[in-house]
Amino acid sequence: MDPKDAAIALTEQILIGGDENSRNVNAVSVISGNMLPHLVKCLDGEDGRETVISILLCCMHADKSCKNLIAYRIELSSVLELLHKGNDTAKAMCVEFVAQLVQLNRRIICNKILQTIRDEGAFSTMHTLLVHLQMAPMEQQPVIATLLLQLDLLVEPRKMSIYREEAIEALIEALRRVEFPYFQAMALDALVSLCGHVTASGKSYTEALLLKIAGFDQPYTNLMTALKNDLRDEADEKAASLREERVAFVLGNYEKGSVFKALEECFKSNSLKMAKTCLVMATWLTYMIYKLPDTCVREVARTSLLHQFINVLRSSKNLEEKVFATLALKSFISDKGALEEQGVYAKSIFNVLRKLRRSSTAVTDILKALINLPSVNVVSSIQGMCSRFGMLQRGNCGYFKKFAHTPKLLHVSALHLQATSCTVWEIYSEEIRSLEVHEVKESVYALTANSNVACFASHVTALRQVNMSKHVRSLALVGDKVYCGCNGYAIQEVDLLSFTVSTFYSGSRNLLGKQNINALDIHEGRLYAGGISLSNRALTGSFSTHTNIQQVSINNDYIFTSTKCGIIEVWLKERVSKVASIEVGGGNAKITDMGRCFTPVP
Repeated sequence: MDPKDAAIALTEQILIGGDENSRNVNAVSVISGNMLPHLVKCLDGEDGRETVISILLCCMHADKSCKNLIAYRIELSSVLELLHKGNDTAKAMCVEFVAQLVQLNRRIICNKILQTIRDEGAFSTMHTLLVHLQMAPMEQQPVIATLLLQLDLLVEPRKMSIYREEAIEALIEALRRVEFPYFQAMALDALVSLCGHVTASGKSYTEALLLKIAGFDQPYTNLMTALKNDLRDEADEKAASLREERVAFVLGNYEKGSVFKALEECFKSNSLKMAKTCLVMATWLTYMIYKLPDTCVREVARTSLLHQFINVLRSSKNLEEKVFATLALKSFISDKGALEEQGVYAKSIFNVLRKLRRSSTAVTDILKALINLPSVNVVSSIQGMCSRFGMLQRGNCGYFKKFAHTPKLLHVSALHLQATSCTVWEIYSEEIRSLEVHEVKESVYALTANSNVACFASHVTALRQVNMSKHVRSLALVGDKVYCGCNGYAIQEVDLLSFTVSTFYSGSRNLLGKQNINALDIHEGRLYAGGISLSNRALTGSFSTHTNIQQVSINNDYIFTSTKCGIIEVWLKERVSKVASIEVGGGNAKITDMGRCFTPVP
């Protein structure tokens, strides 16, 4: 035997022997020893090709980034020749080798390799792969099917072919093998690889990209920061986007959406890893079919997967899994039928969605769509919110009451509103604790604070350290600006850096008597004011409640307004329509302040 051939054969024996860890260590030694270029050249000879491909495969498994070096140097004709003429073992090895080689982060390079495979050779490579797919054992079929499908997608995706039909059918058949979870897992991994989102090191970042699309940026940002020198250029991004759309189109439309039914079966798996992969694939495919023109498969997707996504949202304890579910549910809200079906689950998912607001921007769109559904009982969602967080009420006799939904009085404390001190409170699950008392030697009529500063109005015509030209009725603080609701239907702005006062808004006078800004609240960059005459007015519009507004509180979904007779009216923020009234203290209490929902200190 030629010394070179003997060395290659010995290297293969070393790489395929021992446990996985030792195989990886030995393969990394081959890569670091700069042996790959020499091994690639050895493929030019007719003898020992199978051994060389086996060694290269071991190196790819140990370090996926070496695929780039191999892809730029290899002549595929020798591999294709072995694919056509070799035995079943050699064919399987060639298919796995080529399938690994086309999983690069440069889409244009991948397409060139695929085009070379499709065009070169004395025989049709696609026909050879088709025959091999039909004869291969089930564990080899997903890899063969994905390679065959990628070759087929180099042409117009709307033209069906026998290659595409057989490839997709093989993948779906593997997904349906409930009695063989291993085959299901292999098929799911193969499908995720078709998404085409791969780093230079060969790692899939489909999950991180989906999280980013849903508004949870951190995993994607961390990944891209680490790969700042390996980002795709504009041409690669365009090629990758086109290819992704083609994959989604052919998978989603095959046999009127049968892939969605197959994915539904995989959701039932007892394997957490497989269920997670299934969730990622189902989320990606759902998101993509709503980006593409409707071909009547969206209803199949809804019927098969909507309940699965709702179940993940309600039962999963994994934040990322919940975010995946919100992205899919956001896709569904553009479909009237799917939105109505989500409305059935609205009551059970409202609280979960609210908790996810900071992690997924998709949640805001879902909540807005659900709240505006006529079939959704908004009152019951408000009751659910109140029952979870409780309600804070400040009475006119100088104390706070915190009620649970029973209601049960949990804590009563003196407030000193008409006295000469301000009290700082800490709110716990079952009580309100007084932390600090600040003696100010003046009567406190209005108070606002953030983490840095507290501001209060006293003697009716003064904000602490600033003399006001009007009587201050209410305060709202944002940044270094304090907005003061005053009599005469005016809002004045105080700059806390310079302690200067300017008129922010001045209402028109009429003959109806007193016109005061009784309440202010700031939410999402808008200042809301409530008072007499025009009742409630935003700076970009107004609406009438037909009552004397004493307090205003805004959250993401609702506007809460209170009256003198102890009634809180609840309005949908999006369409400004009244949805509920909450009576406090039998209608005899005077509500002098309202706070937003909070998360209690543990």
